[in-house]
Amino acid sequence: MKRTKTKATAQQVVQTERYNDIEEFDYFGLGAPEVQPDEIGQSKDEITPFSFIESVSKSKIDLIKSADMPAQVEKLYNAYMVNRGLSYFADTVLHANEMNRLWHLPKDAQYRYFLSVLRPRDRRSKWYKAEKSDELDMIQQYFQCNRTVAKGYLKVLSEEDIKEINKKMTKGGS
Repeated sequence: MKRTKTKATAQQVVQTERYNDIEEFDYFGLGAPEVQPDEIGQSKDEITPFSFIESVSKSKIDLIKSADMPAQVEKLYNAYMVNRGLSYFADTVLHANEMNRLWHLPKDAQYRYFLSVLRPRDRRSKWYKAEKSDELDMIQQYFQCNRTVAKGYLKVLSEEDIKEINKKMTKGGS
C-alpha cells in the first residue's frame, strides 16, 4: 500500500515538473519582456479586465508573473470579461469561444493561453449596449413587466395604442 502512495506522489512530482517546464516555454521566441507593468501606467491597484485584454493583445506583458503577489493579481483576472472583450474581433473570436468552452481551467492557464496564441495587435472596440427606447420604458412601466415582455408588447401594439398609453402615462405639472 505504501509503495503505491509513493509511486503516485512521484508521478505527481513529474507532472508538476512538466507543467513548470511548459509554463516557462517561450512559444514564439520573443523572450522575457523588458518593460515592467508599472512603466506602462499600470500599478498593482489599477489592474482591470481591460488591462488583461491589452496585455494579451498588444503589450504581451505577463501581468500575473511580473507582479509582486501573483496570486492576488490572478484573482483579479475575470475570464468572462476578457473572453467577451476578445470576442469582438474576427481573429480572436474562436480563441475566446475555446476558453468559454474550457471554463474550468485555472485563470492562470486561460491567461497564458491568450498570451501565447494571440498575435500582437491593437484590439479596441466599443462594447455593445442595449439601445434606450422611451416607448419601451413607457410600456414596461404601464404593464409592469420586464424588458423582454415589453418588447413583445411593442411588436403587438399599434401606433394608436402606444399614443393612448403615452397619454395615460404622461404626468402634468411644471
